[in-house]
Amino acid sequence: MKKLLLFISYLLVCSICAANDCGTAIPLTVGTECTYNKYSTSTGKGKACASDCGWADMKYREVWFTANIPSTGRLAIATQGSYIDGFMSIYRGSCGNLIPYRCSSNGRLPEILEVPDLPAGEQIYIRVALESDAQVGICVYQLENIEKPKCSVAAAAADYCGNATLIQSPDGYCGNTSSQYSVDAPGNLQNVFCGSIENNSWLQFVAAESEASLNIFVNNCRRGIGIQMRIYGTDDCIHFNPYSNCWNPAIETNGVLTARNLTPGKRYYLMIDGYAGDVCDYTISGGKGVEMPQTFIEDNICKGKRYTKYGFDVGEPGVYRRKLKGPTGKDSLVVLSLSAIDPVYTYLKGSIYACERYTENGFNVNTAGKHYITRTSAQGCDSIVELDLEVKNQKEQYIYASICSGEVYDQNGFKESDKGVYTKRLKTALGCDSIVTLNLDVTSTIDITVTGKTDLCKGDETVLTASGGSYYKWYDADGNEIGEGESVTVKPYASTSYKVVTSAEHKCPSSVTDCQGNTYRVVRIGEQCWMAENLRCTKYDTESPLAGYELPKVVENRYMGYSPAYYLIPMDEAWYSVRDTEVKKTLTHLYNWGAAMGLTEKGSHESNVYMDVTEDETFQGICPNGWHVPSLFDYYDLVMSVGLPDNDATALRAKNNWYRGTYMGEKTIDGLDTYSFSLYPGGVYNLYGDGVLEMVGYEAFLWCCGPASGESATYILAKCNNGAMLYSEYGSGKYTARSVRCVKN
Repeated sequence: MKKLLLFISYLLVCSICAANDCGTAIPLTVGTECTYNKYSTSTGKGKACASDCGWADMKYREVWFTANIPSTGRLAIATQGSYIDGFMSIYRGSCGNLIPYRCSSNGRLPEILEVPDLPAGEQIYIRVALESDAQVGICVYQLENIEKPKCSVAAAAADYCGNATLIQSPDGYCGNTSSQYSVDAPGNLQNVFCGSIENNSWLQFVAAESEASLNIFVNNCRRGIGIQMRIYGTDDCIHFNPYSNCWNPAIETNGVLTARNLTPGKRYYLMIDGYAGDVCDYTISGGKGVEMPQTFIEDNICKGKRYTKYGFDVGEPGVYRRKLKGPTGKDSLVVLSLSAIDPVYTYLKGSIYACERYTENGFNVNTAGKHYITRTSAQGCDSIVELDLEVKNQKEQYIYASICSGEVYDQNGFKESDKGVYTKRLKTALGCDSIVTLNLDVTSTIDITVTGKTDLCKGDETVLTASGGSYYKWYDADGNEIGEGESVTVKPYASTSYKVVTSAEHKCPSSVTDCQGNTYRVVRIGEQCWMAENLRCTKYDTESPLAGYELPKVVENRYMGYSPAYYLIPMDEAWYSVRDTEVKKTLTHLYNWGAAMGLTEKGSHESNVYMDVTEDETFQGICPNGWHVPSLFDYYDLVMSVGLPDNDATALRAKNNWYRGTYMGEKTIDGLDTYSFSLYPGGVYNLYGDGVLEMVGYEAFLWCCGPASGESATYILAKCNNGAMLYSEYGSGKYTARSVRCVKN
């Protein structure tokens, strides 16, 4: 009977051994460095061990290895290859009676498991399991035998990254994970850490080399499951980049934290947390690559200058060290991490006439060519401004005017009565030559007849009807426009007079309505009909190639790249200078170039931004039927029709709701709005990064169809401090959002 029992026991032992497959474990050689060899998991049985590390589903393909502990008693096992469903575990004992010693915790490979304190010569078993057959690399290498240092007197680790305690002693830094829970502020670490965080605290150190190692000694854990750590780089304690392995062995044990690709002289941060909230004592010492300054200084100098603070005298960026005698006579290490600030360089392009001087931006010059001035930036460094100045020989001014037959144009030095183009050479107050060109149109006299009741009682109304022309505008005795068309209904309360103006040809309508029902004032300037308000339509009209397609709205603070979209300005944002509610309504929509031109496929978020456009080419784009986004030639005609001296846009800018006071040190200029164009400062939405709304109340930006090339397009700019209407050829990224004014075909 005893023999039978022994025989049965023997069979049970063999059965377990065969089940976990450790009997065919592959021997691994422990090296001084990690050298990977690849093995196939298909060699395994895919069956569960008696002690399986708690893995839920053991239907994995596996391979077993064995290794012997070196004389140091410390080694590490590393795997190679990226697998989401993968595990590695280390066992002690003999085949058939294995006990888990280290177990994977995150369910993915690659992974490094350290064996820090086992007897030399002991045989361990290693199991690697994957969900399916695959090749996995593995290596076993020896760790250095590091003795636990004595504790140094130092401030406790801080609760938050922002005030992390600096490691300043080569002796061990001692601490405790604490039983007090502290929130993971600002809560960003969960995305870059391999576990949950309960009672984290923070240390920081200065990197002396590109690779740094911290030796970790753990003892007196309340629950016996240890601590977890990782090294991060951050400039703001909000955004974190991991630089080391994620160390959480899930057991009270010692280990090494190694960070790579560090910048010497830069600060790095160590997050320490009790695993699952465990409370442990720990000692941390710098193995290599860790600077131990008593004073750490991060500073900068202007390029070409010398840094002479704190006993240093250096002129190049880098990391510098000095030993100073402290109050007790001991050496105190001071580390300086110095960076250099390059000069700020600004390029300007300007033009003057021969008798003028360029006096903007700190210059006072009158010769063509490049000029330079050096200022001091906010950091106290050189700020170099280059001016590329063009000197023109004469001013040119264009005037478009119209008179009735028999009248005389008697302005600006001209006295003409016939249709034609006339030129005069004048001298300005400064003695510059000025060429003035008059384009005079003479309109034939029209016989007009007005019918309607002229004697009526107070409060009665009558219909006045005009004939003899083809286009009519009606005005009251004070010159106010009261109607448009052949007839107008009036209801005077006192004796008065009315005036009607007609033309033999079709003129501009008084308004235009887009496909969404928005109505805009229209003004005639020269031979053009212009919208007198900024476009606020978000749908392409019926004659557009994108008929019916509605533009997506850009979510505030979201980069919209090249997608065809508009930005709706929040009514309470940057409007302190715009007090008129009606004006605010006209300035609510800004469009990127692709959206304004309609250069995209319907329903697509990709616009034809790389399209090249000439300066005279036009597109209907987002404008109503019969209208188009202006070309650069359209803006030229506008400027010449108004006869703007030096492109001064004061006559086109609205009389109010521009910034009042001074802007950039210069007095702002009120608009005259002579032509009822009512140009208001709608600003620009720069779609860099998160996006920034700029210059509302200060500057007006209007898109041109062209010229455009690559990623750049042309826009028109009117500024509040100098009145000028400028154009910037290829001066803007097509992804910026600006206003649109449409002109009639």
